[in-house]
Amino acid sequence: MVTNNKSGQAMVELIVALVAIMAIIAALLQITSLGLTDTHVLLMARKDASSKSILPIQTLSSAGYLKTWEEGADSSSYTVDDIAIEDEPLSFINMIVNKASADEAGWELYGTLHNNPFGMLRSSFNPSSVFGFVQGEHSESVVLLPATRHLLYNADVITLKSRVWLVRINDVY
Repeated sequence: MVTNNKSGQAMVELIVALVAIMAIIAALLQITSLGLTDTHVLLMARKDASSKSILPIQTLSSAGYLKTWEEGADSSSYTVDDIAIEDEPLSFINMIVNKASADEAGWELYGTLHNNPFGMLRSSFNPSSVFGFVQGEHSESVVLLPATRHLLYNADVITLKSRVWLVRINDVY
């Protein structure tokens, strides 16, 4: 008598397929959770900045002049361990502000205009203060699902952070 062991193979294939489907479902749930939390973090950072932007006091801008990014220890771009390489305000003035006029005669014309923002930018030691930037920040941690932890990403939580800059609007009103 010949026996056929195909039922055991089918059971193994079913289990492998179920594990793969569970991993896909867990990944989709985790991505949804991270996406919703990321949106909430960004909104809370904007709320923080907007509440500062309407304060009746002048705020000192600590906005830096970003030149480039240097990859961190993980050798991956745009990750939390990357290092911001900042530049000097003079570079901003030379590369951006000075191009607002073709020559010195144009700057003389700008000088005759009342509250000319280009003239204020060109003469300011810290041009970002002319913009009146205010910063808002927020962060939240997302606890990873056990299936995500065991099958996809070996960490308990992922912390999402957001930093936004808005301009002061108090003088607009």
